[in-house]
Amino acid sequence: MSLPKPDAEHDAVMAGPVRIAGAGPAGLAAAIVLARAGRRVEVHEQRDRVGARWKRGLQILENFSEKEDILDFMKRSGIEASFWRSPIHEITLWAGRGKKHHFHSDVPLGYFVRRGAQPGELDRGLLDAAVAAGAEVRFGSRLGTGEARVRATGPRRVNGIGKEVTFKTPLSDRMTVILDPELAPGGYAYLFIVDGEATMGMAILSGYAQVDELYQRTAARFREIEGVDPSGGEEAVLVANYFLKDGLTGPGGVIWAGEAGGFQDYLFGFGMRYAITSGVLAARSISEDLEYNTLWKQTLLGKQKVSLWNRFLYEKGGPWVPGLLIGMARRSGNLRDFLQKFYAPAGWRLLLADAIAGSWKSRKLILNPKDFNGDGNI
Repeated sequence: MSLPKPDAEHDAVMAGPVRIAGAGPAGLAAAIVLARAGRRVEVHEQRDRVGARWKRGLQILENFSEKEDILDFMKRSGIEASFWRSPIHEITLWAGRGKKHHFHSDVPLGYFVRRGAQPGELDRGLLDAAVAAGAEVRFGSRLGTGEARVRATGPRRVNGIGKEVTFKTPLSDRMTVILDPELAPGGYAYLFIVDGEATMGMAILSGYAQVDELYQRTAARFREIEGVDPSGGEEAVLVANYFLKDGLTGPGGVIWAGEAGGFQDYLFGFGMRYAITSGVLAARSISEDLEYNTLWKQTLLGKQKVSLWNRFLYEKGGPWVPGLLIGMARRSGNLRDFLQKFYAPAGWRLLLADAIAGSWKSRKLILNPKDFNGDGNI
C-alpha cells in the first residue's frame, strides 16, 4: 500500500472537523474565527444550552486593560457583537467606609452584558454568530480525552467565588464598587443597575466558609449607602479559576483556552475579554499554523503576570491599599488611562510577578467545580 503524499495528508487534515470542547465565550470565539477561515468546526457542549453556568444578572466585559476597544477587537477578529450591551462611563468607588469617589470616562470602561441562552444575551449572540459562520454546535455532547483540538471547558478548579443577587429596582443606572476586606476578603463588593435591573454581590479569594455571612454584610452595606432592597431577588454563587502555566498545548496538538487555560484577570476577575482573546488565538494557531504558546505568551502572559503582581499588592499591602489606589486614580485625572498603566506589562512588574508566581502556584485550592451543580451554585 502506498503512503499518501504530504499534500494529500494536509488536505485530509484540513477536510476533517476541528472539534472544540465547550460553548463558552472562548470556545465560540474560536469556532467563529475558524469557520470564517473556511474550516469545518464542531463545538461540543456537555450542557443542554449555552450559558447554563449562569443564572441572571449583569456582568462586565472589561474595556480598560487595553487601548483597543474590546468591540473593535472582536470586529477585527471577525466576531460580530450581536448581543445586548450597555457602555459604562460612570463608576463610584468606596475604600472601606471612607469617602466615596466618582469617576467619569468618555471612553467606556467596559460594557454591561447579560449571560445566557436568551436572545440578546452574550452567550446566545456568540452561538448565533458561530452557527451563521458555519460551525456545528452539539449540546449534551462531551468529548473524551484526545478528541478535542481546543478545550475551553471552564474552570478546572476553584480559587475564587462570588455570591450575588439579581432584582428589580426603581433606582437609576449606576455602578458602585466597594473595596473593603470586611465585606470581600481579597476581592470587592459591587452594585450594578441598568434600566431597572440590579445585580448586587461580592467576589472573594479567601474566607470561603463565611461566604453567606459576607454576602449578608454586603447586602446591609448597600442598603445603607444606596438604599437598595434586594428582597425576592434571585441568588447565585459564581466560581473562577486563576493559574499560570508554562505551556497550554498537549498531546495531539490539544489547546487550552479560556478559564480552562487559566486566563483571567488575577486582580478583579474580569475574564471574558481574556476568554474571547484566547479563543481567537487558538483559532489563529490552527488556521494559520502558528504556535499557540507563542501567540498567547506574546499577547496575554504579560498582562496576566502584572495582574498577579497587582493581586499580591492588593492582598498583602494592608487595608490602606484600596484608598491609595483610588487616590492615585483621582490624581491621574483619567481612570481608564490609570488602569491601562496599572495593567501595563512593565519590566519591573514582570520581575516581581515572577518572584511571587511560585507562592501563587502553591496556594491551596480548597474547592473543586464538582462541588457546584450545573447552574454554578453550591
